[in-house]
Amino acid sequence: MNHLDGFSQKEKNLFKEIFKHHDLNHNKKGIKVCDQILESHHNHGETMAMKALLLHSMGRKEEGRQLAREAEQYACKTCHIVPHVNGLIARNDKDYVRAVACYKAASLIEKTNQQVARDLSMMQAMSRDFDAFLDTRRRMLTLRTRDRQNWYGVAVGQYLTGAFGDAANTIDQLIQAEAQTKAEITPVELSHLRMFEVVCNMKAHGPEAALASLDQHRGDILDQYQATRLRLQLSCDAGAPDMVSFEQFMQLNPDDIEAHEMVVKALAESPADLASRYDDLIARYPRSHVTRFIPALYGPEGSVMTVVTALVKKSIAKRSPSLYRELARLYAVRPHVRPLVRQYAVDQLETDAPDETKVWLHVYLHHHAMADADAPTALSHAEAALGLARELFERAKEYPSVGDNDDDGLVDADVAEPHLVLYELLGTALKHNGAIREAAETLEAARRMDPNDRFMNTVAYHAWARLGDFRAADETLRAFIRDEPDICVVELQNQHFKVTTARSRTRAGELLLALRDYRDVTRMFAAMREDEFDFHHFALRKHALTEYVQLVEYETSLGAHKYARGAAMGFADIAMAIINGAEIDTTAAKAYVAEYEEIYGRQLKNESVPDANREREPDPSFLGFLDMSPAAQLAEVQTVLRAVAHTDQTQAMEAIVELRMFKPMVALKLVKRLIAAGDAVSSFMAEIVYHVAMEVLAEPPAGLSATEQRLMAMAKMQFAKVEKDVVGTAAATQLTVAECLTVAPLTAGEQRWDLLCQVSAAGTVQQCLRALELLHVAGLGGREREFVEAVRSRYPRFLV
Repeated sequence: MNHLDGFSQKEKNLFKEIFKHHDLNHNKKGIKVCDQILESHHNHGETMAMKALLLHSMGRKEEGRQLAREAEQYACKTCHIVPHVNGLIARNDKDYVRAVACYKAASLIEKTNQQVARDLSMMQAMSRDFDAFLDTRRRMLTLRTRDRQNWYGVAVGQYLTGAFGDAANTIDQLIQAEAQTKAEITPVELSHLRMFEVVCNMKAHGPEAALASLDQHRGDILDQYQATRLRLQLSCDAGAPDMVSFEQFMQLNPDDIEAHEMVVKALAESPADLASRYDDLIARYPRSHVTRFIPALYGPEGSVMTVVTALVKKSIAKRSPSLYRELARLYAVRPHVRPLVRQYAVDQLETDAPDETKVWLHVYLHHHAMADADAPTALSHAEAALGLARELFERAKEYPSVGDNDDDGLVDADVAEPHLVLYELLGTALKHNGAIREAAETLEAARRMDPNDRFMNTVAYHAWARLGDFRAADETLRAFIRDEPDICVVELQNQHFKVTTARSRTRAGELLLALRDYRDVTRMFAAMREDEFDFHHFALRKHALTEYVQLVEYETSLGAHKYARGAAMGFADIAMAIINGAEIDTTAAKAYVAEYEEIYGRQLKNESVPDANREREPDPSFLGFLDMSPAAQLAEVQTVLRAVAHTDQTQAMEAIVELRMFKPMVALKLVKRLIAAGDAVSSFMAEIVYHVAMEVLAEPPAGLSATEQRLMAMAKMQFAKVEKDVVGTAAATQLTVAECLTVAPLTAGEQRWDLLCQVSAAGTVQQCLRALELLHVAGLGGREREFVEAVRSRYPRFLV
């Protein structure tokens, strides 16, 4: 049976036009054609499905979903269009599980359809089901062996499933087969393939096999920089560094410190031999900083301070504010040098060195004190550096240089105003001493000196946001954007802006707006993962296989990013407080919505607004969160937590969410994982979850079925078995300040207060600010003054 049975030739042509309109994004024209066909064939499932897809693409998503469900009832059993369309709709809705199921149904109907198989493989890659991805790609290769993209797909699937040797063999077989058929492979394509083959051999058989493969195909690789760098790395990993490749690479980039360290560690030469070899390199590459730095790292002990002193003098002469960061690698290798360099800088301040030199010595000592968490000392050095710089500037204005170009014989002094970096250091030092307002005012003054400096603009924005002056922060940001700051930050995916704002709003008690900001950050990461979709087909089409697998590995690890985890936990902490019945002040949130309604001149929920403009409107969902049922709220928290990499903290929070959703057996598995971790903090978290479980299981909700009641009783017995492994841990564990902040979001009431008191007694200013956030979320805002006074005993300027 054909899906166009009963159609006239004209109607068949009209049906084909629908696909053209969809491909060209002419949705309205496509819908008109669909309506023409449906006038004669009211229940034609394939036409209904295509109309549903066009409606969904126009933004009428619910209408499209409903029509797609109706189309399933009238679908032709021998045509793949309806399940394929349902898969496309599910994919656009980011429901990858349903999309995979629909694509599989479509591929069972038409097993030879390459487009369906390609879409299925992309969804399997997006959902990280690499075994199924490889099976689908193998089936595509069987159907069309002349298509190189199918070979590439199989090789990538083998790589992602860990069969690196098979991936290398697949690429080699492809190249040999194309050579036999005299098919043309462009030099760029061949270069990409050979580099991917070398990487696969390295992972499968080690550096020796990869080195042999690289030498065999070196002539096919166009990127000689990458090939030389890779050959040097492989030879060092094999224990016999190729000095010819090292010399070639030095001509390309003598300042690659990792390349230098690879060779030094592989050679294991004596310090004297190393110093002699690097004397030659310094003579040949006099402008290279790294060739002078390596002898300080690995050269003779007696000459270290001589080398370091020369480096310090050179950096100071260049007015380099990053001197401490450059020397940090040296301090990690030779810790005893650190106090010596500091003492050298202090001694230089006591000499008659020029004031300009002393400015940058103070900058170095500021960074040194910041690394030691000595905020008062860092502040004194920052103030001294800026004070000296101002004196130099004033002195230069009083005694301008003499020239012969002006009639009066005077020209402007060749001295600039104090470097903006000095203001930034002062603002940072003030922040770490708790003087948040002074820091913001200092950084704002620096920003106004050079309004075109994007870095200072960003720093000033963070300072105002940290202070809680969001209007000043927005005005700062408007210097570089055209639209409203709140919208542009989301569109440009600037997570750091949103994280700073969310934390400040939490400290101010504006929990709903903080909830919105945290949710925006999680959506940014979700959008980054979604952006991967278009790269699957593009990478295979452009034969960029190495870059493809690197991107997949990066996207897989995206949930481990500190902003992703921090936003997820911040969202979960506030959301759980709302779910547990905390009183939430909605005044600031309603004022925010009212302000943006006025800006855009229309109501947020106006259904006549086109979907294309909807994403540019303020997101009112943070207000809607209050109207959700507890089950829906918990599901939202669960979705956010599952999108990030699992840590002990996120697993403990997820266990609490599972308990609130009355899924105790899932929570029990998570508790057992925490116990198995074996460290004190994990055990502490396990005990917190255990007590929540006992509280939930003691009074099961009414209305449970008999099966659910038995499950709850069984879970209570299972939790009782782990009691001896967790109870008492909290009392016996002495947590560090960082560990207190990690555990606190899982607690409530007095237990959270006790943990935060430890932070106020020993934490840094940044840690105390974080503790203030947790204080407000737990409904302990009334004790904020007590907490602040405790912090001021150590930081007198804290939040003054």
